[in-house]
Amino acid sequence: MKKFQTHTGKELMLYDGRDLMDFPPLKDRLFRFLFGLADWFGFWKFPPAVDYDVLSDYVLLVWFYIAGRPIIRAERGSGLETFFARQRQSASPALPAGFQTQAVTTLTAVGDLMCSGALDHAGQDYYRNVAGLIFTSDISFANLESTLTSGEIEKPVQCVDENPKINSTPQQYETVSGYQGRKYSIFQLANNHILDNGLEGVLTTCQRLDADGIPYIGINHHPEEQNQGRIFEMHGLRLGFVAATYSLNLRPYPAGKEYLVNMIRFHQQNVDVDLSLLERQIHWCRAQGCDLVIAGLHWGMEWEFFPRTYQLKMAHQLAEAGADIIIGHHAHVIQPMEWYQTKRDPQRFVPILYNLGNLVPICAAPFTSLSLISQMELVTGELNGHKKTFVQSVKLTPVIQLVQNAGEGVTVSLEKLQTLVAHPPTQAVKEYADEAAKYADLVLGKDWRQTKG
Repeated sequence: MKKFQTHTGKELMLYDGRDLMDFPPLKDRLFRFLFGLADWFGFWKFPPAVDYDVLSDYVLLVWFYIAGRPIIRAERGSGLETFFARQRQSASPALPAGFQTQAVTTLTAVGDLMCSGALDHAGQDYYRNVAGLIFTSDISFANLESTLTSGEIEKPVQCVDENPKINSTPQQYETVSGYQGRKYSIFQLANNHILDNGLEGVLTTCQRLDADGIPYIGINHHPEEQNQGRIFEMHGLRLGFVAATYSLNLRPYPAGKEYLVNMIRFHQQNVDVDLSLLERQIHWCRAQGCDLVIAGLHWGMEWEFFPRTYQLKMAHQLAEAGADIIIGHHAHVIQPMEWYQTKRDPQRFVPILYNLGNLVPICAAPFTSLSLISQMELVTGELNGHKKTFVQSVKLTPVIQLVQNAGEGVTVSLEKLQTLVAHPPTQAVKEYADEAAKYADLVLGKDWRQTKG
């Protein structure tokens, strides 16, 4: 774990994915030697052709290397860096001519809520400085990455032959699930850690969410639900939610319950991925009269700041199938967004948020503690005598988890990155925020530094 002292006596806790390694001493030393060689020769400056859903020494070597040296370049020859730079420079699409707005609904989406021992010291103050960005919206959405369990909470470490378990204690769940009595409106549960504790973990999590009145997507208790989405109504607006995960970390479905979690192997190289599961759910939502359909995708190559080209193709396919908003998470870092103009309706532009990062990270290095809070305005009105709903705007606010260790103990909070950069309380925090700001600039450009509110 990396840490350094500040002049106020507080230590910033800085650790990256490599601190999750739990290998035999010889293999640990070998890996760290190879990390040095990769630093010297620049082996993985660009996205590698690796299937991270296969456990092998080589896959683990690459994964842990970029867990300390994230990839800040897009695929060679893809043109994606230029493409997203142009997207940033473009204004939000205009609403169709003649559209008359009658109502505005706000939707906030964030990325992964993971477990962290630091949360034990956060209490109800974790969201204090960003609560206005999340819990004042009409609808708030997040991916609940850490499942609950009635069993033992294991330390999240990566062994040679098994993926880590990511579970929350009830206290940690209480901290991340809401603020001052206001809970998230809806959680996604289709993610690669949902089966960490098998069927027991799924049921324990669902029972707690049911008790708290929080709907969830991506889990099916009966076979027929796998072809359906979840409908959420607010202010007369009927929203359909669908979701899928790229993996279950090689953990098997409970016997006879292969329908339990929506999974699509998004990250298959040089393969036309079958998206029919999500397409059926989208069509079902449309048949139920939903005004908008929102797709939550747990995908993206970890520690990479740009999506892969095939992800753009799949996102566009889902938009043409009827998804009106696409929300991505899982990559442990933030990625750009795109406004995609659909062919099914040239007046409709779909915001594609390729990855929002970890709102609650398991590590605390600047690049993985950085995440995006996305605030969207959904406008409902009339166009040529017909009711229509469009996404009018998307605002992305970079925030960062700040973990400090002082004489009185650990403190942890979410902070607006703009505030920390402009008014750092200590030199150590300034260095930490400035490092995170480089990654925010990479994805967002520099306009976020001057954004008001």
